[in-house]
Amino acid sequence: MQTSLRLIKNHPINKNRPASFLLGSPLTYEEAIFVLLPAVENIDRSHMEQIIQLYEYTDGINSSAAADFQLHDLWLIPGYYLMSLRDAVETLMTMKRISEIWNPNWLPVFSSRAGDFVVFDFSNGHIFEIFTKESLGWEIATSIEEFVSHLAENLKSGRIFVGEDGLMDETKADEGELNDKEQAVHETGKTANIGIGQTFHRIYIAKYVNNRPASNMNINEDVEQPNLVFNCGNMPNVCANIRNAINNNGKTRNLQRITSRSQIRRNRRASCGRLRCPRGQSCDEYPFASTSQGGRGATIRCVPAAENSSQGGQLNGFYRRYRLGNGSWFRQANP
Repeated sequence: MQTSLRLIKNHPINKNRPASFLLGSPLTYEEAIFVLLPAVENIDRSHMEQIIQLYEYTDGINSSAAADFQLHDLWLIPGYYLMSLRDAVETLMTMKRISEIWNPNWLPVFSSRAGDFVVFDFSNGHIFEIFTKESLGWEIATSIEEFVSHLAENLKSGRIFVGEDGLMDETKADEGELNDKEQAVHETGKTANIGIGQTFHRIYIAKYVNNRPASNMNINEDVEQPNLVFNCGNMPNVCANIRNAINNNGKTRNLQRITSRSQIRRNRRASCGRLRCPRGQSCDEYPFASTSQGGRGATIRCVPAAENSSQGGQLNGFYRRYRLGNGSWFRQANP
């Protein structure tokens, strides 16, 4: 793992960027154990050594330092920066309190500062990518070592690169919308094991197939679109951002859902990559990254992380209630 981590840090893409020189000093084994104690109370510790090995190389980037830089300056990998262990534990404790989908075994290791995380599952040692706004998640590796090795190989092969917009990007994977079985799981809100790893706890597993983009579909004016109505009392800053986007920036209320993991991730990077957010806040975007209208040019704002979580719960509940799959249209009714 140490060799792969050194390659990631010293690769030409990262070597002269803030992401590299902001990485903290290594933690000792004893320091890592001390920081982890609040997170591992009453849960399986048999896989904890993986986390300790990661932070024995570097303690990541602490959120106070991160607040002074645009999000893309912090990325070691496209869309994500390595959190300090203390920030990771604090985020775990916060997400357990504010997020309906968060599994207490999930330690967030990489963060987008826009509601997305790469998490380590203490129960099995596997690595998952979690989109909290969409309540979607994927198993992406069976260990931290496998995950880090894969990233290093992608850097060496050029699959991870800097795009024309100056943002770190990656070659698009062969991903499309949910297949029938997975869409049924998503619509009903039930968890299921569909062959990509352990069953998630209160989250909808998605493995994407058949790369058919939704952006070429046209809205059917003869069909009444379901209206998305947010409870703005729980998220005044999120609603203020939507109001600003529609009233001042000319953004549309007619939105089309997409379920491509790579496209949602790319939209989030394009919209939020150049924003700075203080500690405890994350990037909110409108139109949403999970719509074909999202991405570059979206109206963005830093909002309290709890508001982003509230928005995610409401948005995902809306998608499920109306069974909105890839290409489905809906209307943002308020604010």
